[in-house]
Amino acid sequence: MPPLNDLTHIAGYLNISFTIIVVLAVLAFCILNIDKLILLKGIIAGLFAGLFSSARKTQIASQIRGRTMKAVKKINSKENPFLPHDLKIEWVRDENKDTFLKNNQIIIRMRQSSNPHENFVNAMMSFVSSGLLLKERSYIDPKIMKAADISVVKKLILEASEDSLNFFNNHIMESLLEEDNDIKEYIHEIATLDGNGMFLNILLNEFSKAGQQIYPEILDPGLVAESKEFLGYLYRIAADIRASTNDGLTFNRDYFKVAIILTAKTETYEKKGLRPYINAVAASINSGVKTIYIFGLGKKIDIAKEVAKTVSDNDFRIIDSRTHYYKHRSLREPGGKVSGVCIEIIVSNT
Repeated sequence: MPPLNDLTHIAGYLNISFTIIVVLAVLAFCILNIDKLILLKGIIAGLFAGLFSSARKTQIASQIRGRTMKAVKKINSKENPFLPHDLKIEWVRDENKDTFLKNNQIIIRMRQSSNPHENFVNAMMSFVSSGLLLKERSYIDPKIMKAADISVVKKLILEASEDSLNFFNNHIMESLLEEDNDIKEYIHEIATLDGNGMFLNILLNEFSKAGQQIYPEILDPGLVAESKEFLGYLYRIAADIRASTNDGLTFNRDYFKVAIILTAKTETYEKKGLRPYINAVAASINSGVKTIYIFGLGKKIDIAKEVAKTVSDNDFRIIDSRTHYYKHRSLREPGGKVSGVCIEIIVSNT
């Protein structure tokens, strides 16, 4: 919250009472930090957990909810969120579990376990399988969507409750990988994309945009097939991103109209400056591409930003530019990470 002196100046400037300003400031603080308030609720309930079973259930539910909301903030797209921001746990005695959307909140009805990691993992599985690309998921290849669910669950666990990772690997991931080779392969491909900043920033983003094109119409087999091909296109780039060139980095079909530009080669910039990248953006737009993703790693981040700014300032067909930062995971150097940027250039539909 702002200091009291600042609030007094704001009240005087707006000619409204100091009390109203304070109330509004407190309200804004609560909205922006609701995950922290829910975690605090769990801590308070924990003080009485030994005396009342209801307090214990409230503590567990509040911890799951607060941690999940905090993790979702970190991985969700601000402009095009692919996960709901909130969830609620309702404990049931029987095995008739259920998950549904109500008032922009995922309601998870589940049975409580004595194992806290089982509670968290089960909640995440229900939350993601029901909430990830809520309106668009039915238009995507179902096995790819299942692999995406599992991949997002793992990311949430790592952000919110890393201690639950062993339970997830042993009880969920292991059995899933054994029973379906296709999903196993898709999970591997998505992991490669994730290390290259392409899972959240491109794959899920483009799945969302493609699904929105036809929602709420009936399923189009063409989009289902394209979603599978699109994953393969991204994987081929991500699996050998250093050796790739700007040739062949376009996927221009009915639903996915995407181009990727890599500012990877120092000699290109040193010899020709920004011109090759600017030309590549213009050529992509001329071909009908609607989204261009410009990547830069380490020292190339500034080049990617400069390219994005130059084309955005000079091409009227570009209507928006969104910058996404990520940690690039090297395939050649396991464990090695470098800062990266993925700049999303959005082209007008007209």
